[in-house]
Amino acid sequence: LEKGFRFEYPELRQALESFYGE
Repeated sequence: LEKGFRFEYPELRQALESFYGE
């Protein structure tokens, strides 16, 4: 994911990382 996205949406990023198993 893009850095901007990661910093603007930390909770959503965590959900996506959990979903994709990063």
